[in-house]
Amino acid sequence: MTDPGSLNMKIILFTISLGAFMGSLDVTIVNIALPTIAGSFGLSTGSVSWIVLAYLIVLTGFLLAFGRLADIKGYKKVFVAGFAVFTIGSFLCGIVPLLFDSFFSLVVFRVVQAVGASMTGALASGMVALYLPAGRRGKGLAFITVMASLGIAAGPFIGGILTQFFGWHWIFLVNVPVGILAVFLSVRYLPADRDLRTDSVFDTAGAFMIFLALFSGIFAMNRGMDFGWSSPVIAGAFAACIIFFAAFVFHERRHPDPLLNLSLFRNTDFSFANAGGFIILLVFTGATFLFPFYLEIIRGFSTSFAGLVLVVPSLAMIAGGPLGGTISDKRGSRGICIASAFLAGVSFIMFALLQEFTQFWFLLAALALMGLSTGMFVPANSSLIFSHTPKSETGTVSGVMMTVRDGGASVGVAVFETVFALAVYDKISTSGADIKTIIPAGSGIIESGFTCAFIAGVIFCSMAVITSFYSRDAG
Repeated sequence: MTDPGSLNMKIILFTISLGAFMGSLDVTIVNIALPTIAGSFGLSTGSVSWIVLAYLIVLTGFLLAFGRLADIKGYKKVFVAGFAVFTIGSFLCGIVPLLFDSFFSLVVFRVVQAVGASMTGALASGMVALYLPAGRRGKGLAFITVMASLGIAAGPFIGGILTQFFGWHWIFLVNVPVGILAVFLSVRYLPADRDLRTDSVFDTAGAFMIFLALFSGIFAMNRGMDFGWSSPVIAGAFAACIIFFAAFVFHERRHPDPLLNLSLFRNTDFSFANAGGFIILLVFTGATFLFPFYLEIIRGFSTSFAGLVLVVPSLAMIAGGPLGGTISDKRGSRGICIASAFLAGVSFIMFALLQEFTQFWFLLAALALMGLSTGMFVPANSSLIFSHTPKSETGTVSGVMMTVRDGGASVGVAVFETVFALAVYDKISTSGADIKTIIPAGSGIIESGFTCAFIAGVIFCSMAVITSFYSRDAG
């Protein structure tokens, strides 16, 4: 193990954190360019959204598989390969669609990019847990949280500048020099892989089943409002998710060398900790999805100013990460997880009190509290999960943890969008699910939708407090 205070260790942490930074940056940097890309190819908003959906599905669907692969083949090998694939995919996303005027090629190479992002994203937290001693783990995981938050905050700004002044393809090409640097640093500084499970055989069938389960589940969650939750397409997708997940569990229980050791979940501390991570990402992502509508419809802010306001939670996460990591290292993770989940609940109580003429400082304070509490929770929760993880399962658990959190993010958007829409439609007694159709109904009616969604957030945060209470530190 490398000396945690050495220069090499700092370079290692920086290299690993580049994966977290680029992964989060590449989501938000693309979102802001979607209207421009749609105009470039003459596509509808629904069609161009496949750039985001395909990336999300592949990124989440392969996390568990790549985490397990790292346990067998080596963390350094998978991480380096991931950055290489991500860099190649980014280059192809920026060049090929322009040369051939092909949106299809953009989606294809976006999938390639997502495969690379999944390889690095599955391992970032696990590598920190593997390379750092328990007493420094929280700070290392906090640094990962900070870099991911920087990516989220910087994405819209960088993406807007590049798209406006250089063209949308530069939002992909900007990844290339960073990717090359990351590959060089990874090859040069990451520790050599040791104690590998060379006698293990990769569970291809299990990886295929869990990918199909996640594919159908994420598709249903992201397209439920568009197609209608009771539509045959969405109902079929949910059914496929349940069937493939059940088949995965059945297969894993009987496989001699499974993709996922299900006995890990017999540890209630491990299970409750993952449940807490799922819930916190659910409420954070759900709120950040809904807030642009609140800021633009209720408060009347411009799109650019609303985007600036929504940088506040990311900046607060940057402050909260080191605080949560440091407290976790010194006093254990359970207490800071409970406190952070409680503070998140307070922020949603503040959200539920928001009205059209609420003081601006109150709005900023609520957003900052949500970001601060999430930033404190994530590294402490990660450290708690890894404290219950056998060293030989570090990669797998890292993949599980990130899959659970990404799943929470997908569910969060669907839950908040649905609660908002149902509350508003109940008031105006109309059908349909397009937010734009209810804007003329009056801000008072729309406010009730936001209030109900944020009250749901309070309930979820209360559940996170409970799951954190039952997640004890190891030893």
